[in-house]
Amino acid sequence: MIRVCRFELVRVLIRRRWLVVVPAFALMAWLGVNNLVNPASVGARVNVWDGMLATFSNTPVYLTLGVTLFVFLVGDCVLADLSSPYAWVVLPRARSRSRWWTAKVVAVVLAALVYVLLGVFTTLSISALCLLPLEGRFSTYALGDGLPRLYGAVRPDAPAAFLPAFVLYTAFGLGSFALVPVILTMWWPQSFLPTAFAAAAGVISYGLAVVYRPSVPWNPVWRLVYAIHLPRRDILGEAVTLTGSVLVFVAIFALTVAVGKRRFRRMDM
Repeated sequence: MIRVCRFELVRVLIRRRWLVVVPAFALMAWLGVNNLVNPASVGARVNVWDGMLATFSNTPVYLTLGVTLFVFLVGDCVLADLSSPYAWVVLPRARSRSRWWTAKVVAVVLAALVYVLLGVFTTLSISALCLLPLEGRFSTYALGDGLPRLYGAVRPDAPAAFLPAFVLYTAFGLGSFALVPVILTMWWPQSFLPTAFAAAAGVISYGLAVVYRPSVPWNPVWRLVYAIHLPRRDILGEAVTLTGSVLVFVAIFALTVAVGKRRFRRMDM
């Protein structure tokens, strides 16, 4: 089983489309850094962590570009295999369609982890290139002197404690969300469907939040943004708990795995 999972992960990652990840995150980082309030106006200092966190918290850009890009990378992982001789190569090794589907699920989630790590590395690098100071702690700006307590749930000197939770949560959320369009392609085998689904979900979710702010806590797409779980005074009228969001994505993950497994076993190959 481990061998099949490794085989699937390599197949997902070794694709030319992954070459756009670093440039895309570089663009998002540049937009995020430029969205930071002038620190001189609030008497606060900023550093590279502000650039990274502002990038992943820039909701209109992250929900429409960051999330959509990941779905574009992995959304056709079933469709591409069924339209090539690859299925006849891997199926004997997997020994069953259920094991093959499980390997694909594992590959999507691990690909999400790689994607987020690339994003973190790229945004920190671009922030440094934008001359934000390299420091081992969050700035006073991040802790409340800039955007209202955007990252106020973490200790001022503990980026290393914050980062693992941030990366793992973001990766699991992205992986769970991406499985939805993956299984949709099993019924409607169109290559554009995953990307169109993710783009529409991002645009509609953000637009709905602009028109009707109370919709945010009820929209699982918004829960892909880690920062909505931290104390803020400017976005949500009520708290969105991290535990609640984890349970939402666990439910989405379990449902998509079960539905996908059932459908995958009945597909023509």
